[in-house]
Amino acid sequence: MSRLWASRSIGLALALAGAGAASCARPFDPQSLVSTLRVIAVQADHPTPAPDTDVTFQMLAYDGSPHAIGADGKPRLVEIVWIGGCEDPAGDLYYKCYDTMGPALDALRSGAPSPLVGRGSTYTWHLPADLVSRRSGSGKSKFPYGLAYVFYAVCAGKVVATGATDLTTPRLGCVDDSGAQVSSDGFVYGYMPLYSYPGIDNHNPIVTDGLFDGAPPSTQSCKTDADCAASDACGSTGVCLPVIAPCPTSGTCPSHSVQPTVDPSSAEPDPMASALAGAPRTEQIVVEYLTSAGSTSAGDTNIVVDPVAGPRTGYGGSWSPPTSAVGETRIWALVRDNREGVAWWTVDVVVR
Repeated sequence: MSRLWASRSIGLALALAGAGAASCARPFDPQSLVSTLRVIAVQADHPTPAPDTDVTFQMLAYDGSPHAIGADGKPRLVEIVWIGGCEDPAGDLYYKCYDTMGPALDALRSGAPSPLVGRGSTYTWHLPADLVSRRSGSGKSKFPYGLAYVFYAVCAGKVVATGATDLTTPRLGCVDDSGAQVSSDGFVYGYMPLYSYPGIDNHNPIVTDGLFDGAPPSTQSCKTDADCAASDACGSTGVCLPVIAPCPTSGTCPSHSVQPTVDPSSAEPDPMASALAGAPRTEQIVVEYLTSAGSTSAGDTNIVVDPVAGPRTGYGGSWSPPTSAVGETRIWALVRDNREGVAWWTVDVVVR
């Protein structure tokens, strides 16, 4: 029952995968490079909630597309829409939710307020008290469960109902001001599964801070570069950021260490893993590193807490800058447990 990656991005990306694989014009960007509009994570305040619980979602999204900044120098507008209301679909299959989406899609089209539809980076959905008990045969399992799905669409334009009626086609799409479909670098569609077990709750990993090149990032406020140390520059949010030189076009590119500070006590006991093993087990916690420019070291999904051996210390990653002066660059440390919990830490630098 271990499910490490909770939020699933589907739809348009899957539809385009075959065409992309057939092209050899350019290599694929690594998964760790955020070079399109991307949903990096969706956090639930109750990742494995009990029935009869309000669950609030927070989305971490980033627009890394080359089209993210318009000709006027302003970021393009991005709309986020959530659709709730699907509980215990047949076979636990997410696409079995589509035939029940009618009321939510009607509310989306009309703009009428509805608890089934949310907008913005947060959304709250209430799990019914009978989510588990109403399932056929739920009392026969050692760990009876219920399942709810919440869907989302993130669009550099306007989220619309597609009108699709077949079994697996997504019911949400993304159009620009002219009504034309937005390309894949401006549209993400996905879902968040919520597995619910009576009497079992889970909390997100606790990330308190982080280190870049072995030191906490500066919190010095600024208006210009003159307000910062000689090795820093004033960032767009009014905080001094480290200045990093681009990688040389030949020779060795220096790397920089990145590590979030994860509280190991946030690895909670895992009752299902313990029952299967016949011995106490905690959650597994891992960290993954991503960046908006440059690269993270290969295979940077590192174990923070092992279910048997306990906390580890060498879970830091490394980041190398790009070969051009791209300006402000973001690096993410994405911390997950194996029961849908997620937290993150970010650090910004200036490449010039």
